[in-house]
Amino acid sequence: MTFSFIRPFMWCVCLFVLASPAWATEALRVSESSLENGLKIVVVEEHRAPVATHMLWFRVGAADEAKGVSGVAHYLEHMFFKGTSTIPEEMYLKTIEKRGGQHNAFTGQDFTAYYITAASEHLEDIMRIESDRMKNLSPPENSYLKELDVILEERSARIDNHPQAVLSEKMTKLLFNQHPYHIPIIGWRDEMEKLSKDDVMGFYRQNYHPANGVLVVVGDVTMDEVRSLAEEYYGDWEAKTPIKRPWIQSEPEWQSGTIEHHDPNVKQANWIRYYPTPGLVQGDTSQAFPLMLLADVLGEGKASVLYQELVLERKLAVAASASYSPFQLGPSVFAVTLVPATGVELDALEEAYDEVMAQFVENPIDAKTLERVANRMKAATIFSRDGIQGLAFIFGQLTMLGKDNQFFEAWPTMIGEVTPEAIQAAAASLLGDKPHVTGKLLPQKEVSNATP
Repeated sequence: MTFSFIRPFMWCVCLFVLASPAWATEALRVSESSLENGLKIVVVEEHRAPVATHMLWFRVGAADEAKGVSGVAHYLEHMFFKGTSTIPEEMYLKTIEKRGGQHNAFTGQDFTAYYITAASEHLEDIMRIESDRMKNLSPPENSYLKELDVILEERSARIDNHPQAVLSEKMTKLLFNQHPYHIPIIGWRDEMEKLSKDDVMGFYRQNYHPANGVLVVVGDVTMDEVRSLAEEYYGDWEAKTPIKRPWIQSEPEWQSGTIEHHDPNVKQANWIRYYPTPGLVQGDTSQAFPLMLLADVLGEGKASVLYQELVLERKLAVAASASYSPFQLGPSVFAVTLVPATGVELDALEEAYDEVMAQFVENPIDAKTLERVANRMKAATIFSRDGIQGLAFIFGQLTMLGKDNQFFEAWPTMIGEVTPEAIQAAAASLLGDKPHVTGKLLPQKEVSNATP
């Protein structure tokens, strides 16, 4: 079993591959409903194979944690696999395994989700075991400390033992300052070590209820079938008032600066820059699509601007990339990463990067480049229809962000409406005296043993 947590600005790829009637042979059938207790239901019919994905999303994530208990959202995600008084862990896992199913979960800043994919004939069995653990979570007493060790080891494996992850954590903390996004999803180690059963179950009772959740089912199903089963298995789930999330309206007091991180495991230096940007929900949301295309134009592949200028033309770097995702409730980050060529100092590479960006702002991209980028995104929409898990992720995330099926269908059109001038303006919005954080990943400093 693999558990995961996701940084909000690192996972836009799923939305890059949205399917749409304009780019597929047949329109998807999407319908919505709600139970009386507030649980929203989204069904996407895909009848090409007798398979279905059952996915429960909750409007709660790492950004909703109280001060001092960072990591509790992710800790709770793990504990959901430890059983209830009626369906212990072993029975839960065997039920999925006997039906040939796949299951997992992930925690983000804004939301948490749990999914099972299996033959659609087993949907009722899936809903039975999922509803039980969501309503009646009661892990054995001895499982809390064991799983705490697991998430601490996960922090070591994913963050502490990876110099670039450590640097990214430091950069995010500085950039977001006191906004909840400055805290890592997995949590700070010193706070994680103190997490208790009371912290976990308190977070569960406060946040896991039908009005805070969305059930997404994708595959060989119908709304009538899904709603009937949902009424039976989720209908008696106690209704509660949705949680308040004041941080969604909170604009960070952005901080700028440069952070150097030296590590003995670093063999190749990196130069990284984070720019604060709006997303699809907070800030000037009209910038979201131009910024997505800007990331592609600047740093996607060998035809990108940064690769052409810094790698091929000036030979100052051996790799260049850019990334941006607007798919979170709060503000986002536009990230650029450069790997210097042998013998090139990071300061010289930074100066060259600033020059390239200044030139880019002065000269809009040509129509052929924009067409190439847009066509690549549109072509990807066709492939997304092959995976029901991907569609469940897409529609769950869109629902969490307050977007509907019309947004889904309009996706290629909105990409196509972005002009070279809009991309140029998006680039300009990153520059000047705007806040940003620069990171420098470097080998361990040599310590002199000479006696003064």
